[in-house]
Amino acid sequence: MAVRLEFLTTNPDQIALATRYWAMNKEGAFLEKVKDLIPSQEKVLPSLVRLLVQQYCIAYDQNHICTSCGFELLVTKRTEPKKKFRVSKCPCTKCVESEELVELEKKIAERVRLRRRLRKHNQKIKLIKITYDDIPDDACFILKALDTLISPRLDSGTFDMRDVELMAPYEPMLYLRYLYGAGIILDDPVDASCAAYRIKDENLMINLIRAQFCLPPDRDGGKGKGSFKKITDRVFTNAQALQELWFEYASSDVVRYLLDQSKLCALALSQEIISKVQRATKVGLVFLSVSQLWFLIWVAVKNAAKLACGAHYSGAKAAAKIPGDFRAQIEKYKRNGSFIRFLNRPEQHVPGALGVAFATVFEIDEYTSGAEVLKKISILSAV
Repeated sequence: MAVRLEFLTTNPDQIALATRYWAMNKEGAFLEKVKDLIPSQEKVLPSLVRLLVQQYCIAYDQNHICTSCGFELLVTKRTEPKKKFRVSKCPCTKCVESEELVELEKKIAERVRLRRRLRKHNQKIKLIKITYDDIPDDACFILKALDTLISPRLDSGTFDMRDVELMAPYEPMLYLRYLYGAGIILDDPVDASCAAYRIKDENLMINLIRAQFCLPPDRDGGKGKGSFKKITDRVFTNAQALQELWFEYASSDVVRYLLDQSKLCALALSQEIISKVQRATKVGLVFLSVSQLWFLIWVAVKNAAKLACGAHYSGAKAAAKIPGDFRAQIEKYKRNGSFIRFLNRPEQHVPGALGVAFATVFEIDEYTSGAEVLKKISILSAV
């Protein structure tokens, strides 16, 4: 018999029925048909015989062994036993359950270990204080903009990455990462889920996308509105830092326009193309306005779209021409000073909290020329 039986009953008739049900010859053919196993006086459907046999015994296929433990695999119906010996491709049920149990125990142990580390991490976070007066001007400006989005949580509560989505038209998380990297805001393990943290090589790792953040207390005034006034009432003095922040923000405004126009023209952009445009934008922002750079982007995208319609250019090859075309137009203006159109901000393209802050504090927006931007920031930051 290619099927080994472990009986769950001591009843001779039940043992006999189970033995006859699984009995087969050397070729693997069953000796009796199921309907012949039922006594003539019994009114039992053939389809129910298998269920009865399962109550009387456990059957193992001696021709089919587990790839993991090497034991025979469980069979429950006649179609399952193999006629020739083989090793299973997958582990048996017991091995799977054992592996799942080991994995579960491992996860529980890791969770316990992580929570212990988080308790220590939280104790460390609670001891951290910073001096609000020492926060750099650009970071302070970002905090002022962030406060307009999430007040009053910035000075007294917690917030996450979702709260900064309206900071800038493109890559708003960049500014939160800057504040976190500079130690100006901290992660808060109490309000965050465990999914925000993991241990790797004995180091506590944080997923900033899932983390919660807080502004640490001021060394002198603690937390709250009173201390936060040191940030909101800041008189800026570092013109260079604020000009660089404007270039970063304004270039993101141009990239957002690039992405929207490319989508309308069905042009897929690689990260390399975006980075090249961003670098060229920062060169153009020295003398051009964001609105004028939108126009140059519009021209470059339209030219690429025309190339993509031709027989010799794929969409990717055409899109790769955008940075060079855009840069060439900037250089042409730099040489000749020709007139460049101003485009209005599209309705769905919001300036973000940083854009509003620049307009409020320095009276600069997408229509302000690069030279005027540098002049206004320099004058105001010297006050």
